[in-house]
Amino acid sequence: MQTEDAPELTPEFLEDLRRYTEYGWGPGITAALLNRWHPVALTNLDVIRLRRRLGRAAAPVQNASDDEPPRH
Repeated sequence: MQTEDAPELTPEFLEDLRRYTEYGWGPGITAALLNRWHPVALTNLDVIRLRRRLGRAAAPVQNASDDEPPRH
C-alpha cells in the first residue's frame, strides 16, 4: 500500500474515502476509484485497513464511567 510510504493522506483523499464509505460501496469499488483519482495503488485489503484506522481515529474516547451500568 502506498499510504504506508506516505502516511500523510491528503484532505481530498480522505474526503473521497469517507464519501465512498458513506455511500456503502465495498472495498473493491472504493479501491478502484481511489486508485483512479489519486496517486495510490490500493487493494481491497488496504481500503479495509484504512477504514478501520480512520474509524478508530474518529471514534470518541470513552470515559471509565461510560462502562458502568446506569443507576436507577
